[in-house]
Amino acid sequence: MTRVTVATGKPRIASNIALEQAIPLGHMTPTKSLSLSRFRSRFGAAVSFTIAFSLLEAAVLAPLSAGGLRMALDRWGSCSVGNFEIATFLLSPIGLVALLVVATLALTGLYLRMAGLMAVLGGYGSGWVEVWRTVPWFHKVVQLGIRQVATYILLAIPFTIGVGLAYLAFWSGEDLNRLVITRPPTFWYGAAVAGALVAVYVLLALWLFLREILAIPIILYEKASPATALRTSAERTRGHMLSVMGAMLWWAILVAVVSAAILIPLGLLTRAILDQLGSSPRTAIVGVIIALAVNSMALFCLGVLASVMFAAVVLDLHARLGGTEPIKAIAAPSKRRSVSPFLLVPLAFLLISGLIAYQLIAGARVADRVEVTAHRAGAKHAPENSLSALRRAIADQADWAEIDVRFTADRKLIVIHDSDLIRVSGSPLKVATSTLEELRVPDIGTAFGTEFAGEHLATLEEMLQAAGGQIGLLIELKPNGKGEALELAEAVVNAIRQHGAVDRCRVCGQSYEGIRRAKELEPSMAVGFIAGAALGNLANLDVDFLMVDARLATQDLCDRAAARGIQIHAWTVNDPSQVGPLVDNGVDGIITDDPAAIRQQIQELNALSPVERLLLRGEHELKR
Repeated sequence: MTRVTVATGKPRIASNIALEQAIPLGHMTPTKSLSLSRFRSRFGAAVSFTIAFSLLEAAVLAPLSAGGLRMALDRWGSCSVGNFEIATFLLSPIGLVALLVVATLALTGLYLRMAGLMAVLGGYGSGWVEVWRTVPWFHKVVQLGIRQVATYILLAIPFTIGVGLAYLAFWSGEDLNRLVITRPPTFWYGAAVAGALVAVYVLLALWLFLREILAIPIILYEKASPATALRTSAERTRGHMLSVMGAMLWWAILVAVVSAAILIPLGLLTRAILDQLGSSPRTAIVGVIIALAVNSMALFCLGVLASVMFAAVVLDLHARLGGTEPIKAIAAPSKRRSVSPFLLVPLAFLLISGLIAYQLIAGARVADRVEVTAHRAGAKHAPENSLSALRRAIADQADWAEIDVRFTADRKLIVIHDSDLIRVSGSPLKVATSTLEELRVPDIGTAFGTEFAGEHLATLEEMLQAAGGQIGLLIELKPNGKGEALELAEAVVNAIRQHGAVDRCRVCGQSYEGIRRAKELEPSMAVGFIAGAALGNLANLDVDFLMVDARLATQDLCDRAAARGIQIHAWTVNDPSQVGPLVDNGVDGIITDDPAAIRQQIQELNALSPVERLLLRGEHELKR
């Protein structure tokens, strides 16, 4: 590298090869080192170009995005698609191809955006229309993108082979989707090796990106071919990578600080407003449209600012590392500021593509299938665990009625939650030390309501007979101590068999040994574990379903459980506003004291159009 002094007497760094070969001095004039303040006069034009380009880009991407979303909706039949389904799709051949296509389109759009911005900032025209009319570099920028994509893909080949070897060493024979979600020790061994390889690849790709960061302005201002631009950029940045990285770091920090200063308060305000909207889906949709519009506008403005600043920083680097003054006019730009095309043409394209996208999504069929279980047979409108509550649960169209079963002193199966009758009737009788005849004397209905006067505790046999084929029974084992769990499980399974109700009953409980014994006796019957808190990974339990406190029914748990074929049922959900977020997290069932209200909320969700359903999911994401 040599020192070259320009007319101002200020030194600047340049590559003598680039100056003598790639940049004929007869065509271009060396420039002074540029500072970012040089672009103040062009900032308005750059913002105008970015807005117009973003609208045109959205017009192209909207139908493609809607088409992909339509495929997802048709495939899963639900707007609530979790990480498990996404991972499954992306790891499929079609998903990998789709990912490659999306990445290529995104990179092409980014390069065209940066090239247009640099042209505007360099003085090629007074508006976005002039850039497209006067600059003959469109095909060169596309070629540049293709070359760099090919380079990154070739660079990835040895690392991909390394990841493949790690897969064979640690994950061979395992289901990859299950490994990603459940994360056993073998997953972490393979992930450590694969992660290290990916990290090295990312660092090398980043180094290549910074090494070739001057390619676009070299194509624009020095009429270089893509191959020459890449080679020249590598020559000029050699020995100055710290300066390049420093400039990029400065840009990244500034963008991050400005974004945080705007988005964090806006996010807090958005969540506070959405929390006040209530449980009505229609009301929530109106609120989320407004919230999404405000947040989208903020993100769009930040994106415009980041793009213009990035282009300015790259041009500044181009000037400081041997660049030349932009040619003022390849063709004379129009001095007339045309506002109408700037507003109308991109907006017209966006409107048309938006209508196409809307029709694609609106035509999908979407319905979330979530089971409703009446907690304690439905404890809001009738005495809990009673035959009256069971009949009300059937009328309210609950799918299941959850009931609690205990042993009496004479080893009969009685339906009651507590170990005594104080709460339900005021009687001091204890279940474990009282006979069935004694326990059937107290009135459990009058305390709830005079219309239920004379209601008494029911036996499991009576519940099985009353349920018939109208509703399923979710029977919770309530052993009096750990030693009784196996005996209680055996007695319950025998009772279910005697009534021929194996296909419409499930067994659950907090005794893992008890529910596993029920599974051994009747393998075709589903069993579930109840958890109000979790210290380990609940999805590792060998059960058919998990009944968890609604706070534990996160998307992460639902994804991990789905990977192992385990259903998640959330309890006890009595607030209809909780239903949407739980459905979006991926729960399979909701346990409630008020099945009618929860069923109505699910029906309202399923009555929404796919577009409305997606908007409602947007509300839940904004409130996270």
